Amino acid sequence: MLAIWPVSKSLGPFILFSIISGAGNGGFFSTVPSAVGHIYGGHRVPVALAMIVTAWSAGYFLVRGAPIAGWILEKYGGSAAGTQAFRPAYYAGTMSLGSAGLIFGVRQILTPSILSYA
Repeated sequence: MLAIWPVSKSLGPFILFSIISGAGNGGFFSTVPSAVGHIYGGHRVPVALAMIVTAWSAGYFLVRGAPIAGWILEKYGGSAAGTQAFRPAYYAGTMSLGSAGLIFGVRQILTPSILSYA
């Protein structure tokens, strides 16, 4: 998505970005409860989901949220700077990829086979 959003200059790429982002986020957030239920059991789903959402809120606020992205946007000249204004999006995308890499690394430590299930 970072390949679509920064180079968009009209409404078409924005619509494409919205569709891809909505499908990806919808797919992710709809599978979280079933994955949590599989890992922790049905009787612990409410507590586990509450803990996950609480951890997400801290991560969104401090790591990927508005404070750091706004600071980066200000340092690169604000929204009048053109494509330089997309540096906060690159930061957020890099943090997401880094998080995914860490999760994959921990999974490889716990279960070395890529194709194994849970």
